[in-house]
Amino acid sequence: MSLRRAVITITTIALALSTFGCGMTEDYEGGAALSVDANDAVATATAEYNSESGTYSLSLEDPGLTFTLINDNLLGAGEEGLDIWIRSEHHVLYDFGGNEIYNYTKEVDHYIEAGSSKSVYEPLVIPLGEISSILFPFDVDEEFAKSAYTLYVDFIGKEVAADGALGDTHTVRGSATIHLERHYTTN
Repeated sequence: MSLRRAVITITTIALALSTFGCGMTEDYEGGAALSVDANDAVATATAEYNSESGTYSLSLEDPGLTFTLINDNLLGAGEEGLDIWIRSEHHVLYDFGGNEIYNYTKEVDHYIEAGSSKSVYEPLVIPLGEISSILFPFDVDEEFAKSAYTLYVDFIGKEVAADGALGDTHTVRGSATIHLERHYTTN
């Protein structure tokens, strides 16, 4: 009987310690929560017809897209916020009809300290052939039209501990709408 009571007592004490004492002396891993905010933009695409030479020139004004990456701390007892190091971006651009224009991934180097934010400028890259299909054909000397593109960017990075060790991977998606104004002129 006494052996059985001893086993039950030891088991009860072990369960109590694991339930109520768990983590009391352990180091806590810090945390981070990555979010993103983006501005919408207006780009101006112009097709100019030269009546003397019979040629067209195309131009696209860069709209200046800015994504703001925010590293919020996830703090609890014994925790400290972690920095985030963004190492790659995945870009997908869709036209106003929902057609994919491009899809690519590029390496980047965006370091965001715990509790801070960083603005990242993303140039709008629309292939010249796409601009041509947007602008042509036109059959009047002066015309104005408007359409929109949507750019999605996945920012992919890792938490960075105080000792430089890389931790959990974070991925956050930002999106921005690019309103494209089309202008047609003849000189």
